[in-house]
Amino acid sequence: MLKKDIPDDVIKKTLIDYFISIEKYTPDKEELERLKRATLTGRRSSLTYPLLRQAYDLFGFEDEKTSIYLNFIKKIEENFSIDRNIVEVAGGPIPRLSFQIASKQTKGKVTVYDPLMHPTDYNLDNLVIKREMFTQDTKVDEDSLMIAFMPCESTELFIRYATTHNLDFIVALCGCPPIKNYYDIDDDIFYDWIGNMKYLASSGIEDNNLGILGEESLKQFDDPYPVLFNKKLIKK
Repeated sequence: MLKKDIPDDVIKKTLIDYFISIEKYTPDKEELERLKRATLTGRRSSLTYPLLRQAYDLFGFEDEKTSIYLNFIKKIEENFSIDRNIVEVAGGPIPRLSFQIASKQTKGKVTVYDPLMHPTDYNLDNLVIKREMFTQDTKVDEDSLMIAFMPCESTELFIRYATTHNLDFIVALCGCPPIKNYYDIDDDIFYDWIGNMKYLASSGIEDNNLGILGEESLKQFDDPYPVLFNKKLIKK
């Protein structure tokens, strides 16, 4: 959710100017137009297009108390330490979640993967940018924590990779099952997909002795989808 003391016209102008400046990095021009329209309509929720949500954070428009990224980080810290090597899958065009974590770390590093990431100049030694697709063949350091925030079609790969490689993980699911024209699917198909991801995570955790399936929520921050993670029986 956005800060209430920033005028709408300031937010709109800043974001529109920004989206114009990054046109060369955004191959999907239709998406860029959708972002501009969403900005002009004054949408102020964190549950919006990923690039728009990340831009809110980039320009400091998010209220820290209700920031969806900062509150997801709190969920991570409640269950794991962030002072370790962390790998984010599907970090999006602007890797704000990884940036926020790297800024808080006292040791370890954050490596973020996404082939569509824009050029960044964060200048953090512990933030490693990988403009490439994360695959089942990607090498991840042992004892890393894997994280993902609304990774869409990468969700199943993320869960399978983390559990089969015996890695701690936490993922905030989204409403985008990997089905063509998913905007048109009915609720039964959507909830079946959510249920399938829960089962995949639960069985993977059990099979690899990673604890039990933990589930939390970010509903109070406009995110109605579950957060899944392996709940350690003894916290590290």
